[in-house]
Amino acid sequence: MKALTVSEIMNFNPCYTQKQIESLFESAGYAGEAAPLDVILNAPIPVEDIFWLVLRKEILEEKTLHEIAIFAAELVLPIFEKKYPDDDRPRKAIEAKKSWLEGAINDKELKAAAYDAYDAASASAAYDAAGGGF
Repeated sequence: MKALTVSEIMNFNPCYTQKQIESLFESAGYAGEAAPLDVILNAPIPVEDIFWLVLRKEILEEKTLHEIAIFAAELVLPIFEKKYPDDDRPRKAIEAKKSWLEGAINDKELKAAAYDAYDAASASAAYDAAGGGF
């Protein structure tokens, strides 16, 4: 299992101070040495900070990070589609990302789908901000 040192975590520019991280390592019995990732994952810190730490290419394979992004997007897609049933740009972007991971489309095609999804999100936010979404 992967292990991290305090220095490695500090290189990620955390919101915690070095002293706080050293204290966490010390309380887990890893003062001055690398702590296994499972020990770090069980540290008494908020779950969003755990996600911040592990959802990075230094910890997980890049493909896995893309798969997690797809999973998260698919979780919230029904919310968007319920509110904007005629806008399929986010769904197409998710499908494009899947195709890209399979090697079926290139980076340029993926970026085009991503820009379309961004435009959809921006347009819906502007619409909502103007009071049209209520």
